[in-house]
Amino acid sequence: MINRTRTAIFAISAAALPSASHAATVTWATWNAVTNNTAITTTAGYSSYIGINFNGSTTTINNGPGGVGGTNVVFTAVAQNGSAVAGGITVANSGFDFQSTGASNSNVVSAVGSPQTWATTLDRVIGDSGVGAVATITLSGLTAGNEYYVQFFSSAPDANILSNSVISSGGASSPAFGAHASGGTKSIIGTFTADGTSQAFTVAGTEPTYGALVIGVKPVPEPSTALLGGLALLGLTRRRR
Repeated sequence: MINRTRTAIFAISAAALPSASHAATVTWATWNAVTNNTAITTTAGYSSYIGINFNGSTTTINNGPGGVGGTNVVFTAVAQNGSAVAGGITVANSGFDFQSTGASNSNVVSAVGSPQTWATTLDRVIGDSGVGAVATITLSGLTAGNEYYVQFFSSAPDANILSNSVISSGGASSPAFGAHASGGTKSIIGTFTADGTSQAFTVAGTEPTYGALVIGVKPVPEPSTALLGGLALLGLTRRRR
């Protein structure tokens, strides 16, 4: 009986430990139109929300109507082919060969929430020229076992670009951006459970351009908690016997 108990404890402990690999598979949602701040997704169960503002300045945006009952998300500035740390996660981008700070990249003009309008952030973008060109956005400082979602915001002033753009990570690719009007802005969410400390996302297509990210973090239960729960279940099973 003692040997069986030790085996069970070892199995429970091993299950609580993260994998050592570094290519977590991403589950992709669909692209959705962005019209105002309420497109910023903050989901129950996630302990923190990290914003990234490419090629812009650090600012705070509230995703609730009129700033009431919403969540303030701080968007940390990250330059073209640069990096920055936000909420303990390093966000770096490479292979982007142009940037735009014009007022025509996004047709999002609604000023929902406070203190900063969402359109200002989306009008600052980094992009990659040419069909087949690939650029990368990498997240580092992740915790293996934690669940993350990454919401990508993309827009461009011309309707003839972006439509075939896709994001790939962990062997899974997002749907193509699809048709849109000039200044059309969309977002897409990719969810994964980290099995290493970093996750890279490659973007490809006809001039993919990105203005911002939102990263949500859902911590994994502490190993001690999972172990105690397993031992309690083991004890209950033995009592029933």
